[in-house]
Amino acid sequence: MNLQFTLQHEPILGKNRIPIRQIVLLEGDINYTYCYLGNGRKLVFSTTLKHFESLLCPYGFLRIHRAYIINPHYLLHCDIALKSVHLVNGMTATISRRKCKILSSFTKKKASLMNKQ
Repeated sequence: MNLQFTLQHEPILGKNRIPIRQIVLLEGDINYTYCYLGNGRKLVFSTTLKHFESLLCPYGFLRIHRAYIINPHYLLHCDIALKSVHLVNGMTATISRRKCKILSSFTKKKASLMNKQ
């Protein structure tokens, strides 16, 4: 699995040529990764989540749990008390206890940027 670039320099993922901006959530399950897209499609890759982490984190994706990587552009709400995030497609993902502080500071920065606009 590798990243490629189109003529407009938009990163795409894999043989299916998925634009990275369409990825909402990646969920790891042992040696498989489920990729949920903004249009409702679900893809399965026989690659570990760790592999996707190295590819996608430079593009702003966040590893919030050993089983989840999220695209922060699709983040709707972060509930630190319940240790979960809610995404715009209706999905929720668990936040690990060690990632709560990182995600909390990220959401505060995002909120302050939204207030400035």
